Amino acid sequence: MSDEVENIIIGVVSGVISSFFIWLLVVVFNGVFMPWLRGVIYRGVNINGNWTTEVKREDCVTDYNLMIEQAGFEIKGIFSINYKEKDRISLGCYNISGTISDGVVALLVDNRDKSTCGTIILKVATGGGSMTGLFAYKGVSCETITSENLVLNKS
Repeated sequence: MSDEVENIIIGVVSGVISSFFIWLLVVVFNGVFMPWLRGVIYRGVNINGNWTTEVKREDCVTDYNLMIEQAGFEIKGIFSINYKEKDRISLGCYNISGTISDGVVALLVDNRDKSTCGTIILKVATGGGSMTGLFAYKGVSCETITSENLVLNKS
């Protein structure tokens, strides 16, 4: 009986150790190797960096700032909005994720508290110095979908 128990314990321990190494290999493969490979294979436009625009209206000025980290076709980053009225300033900061394909950027704007959400669709202009498109969103104070034309310039 002692040999059987010993073999079971050795089998369980070796299974746990093997599972750990397989898990570690998958994490390194997906987290390090695949992003590197996508960056090497990707031959499209590089939009890494900070993109800004200012939209002026009669009663307010809105500054949009898009900080992009690109790994091949995948995009992640932060989208911030600075809304200025005469007597009030509102700030918003959102996580973005999306893709780029054939010079078209599609981004999902994700808010932590889920009170607002949106989508950004942009076309990269020739040379990669600007992007034009549309920001569609559901605001905090209302239930309607609103859109804003954007012309973002690389800064």
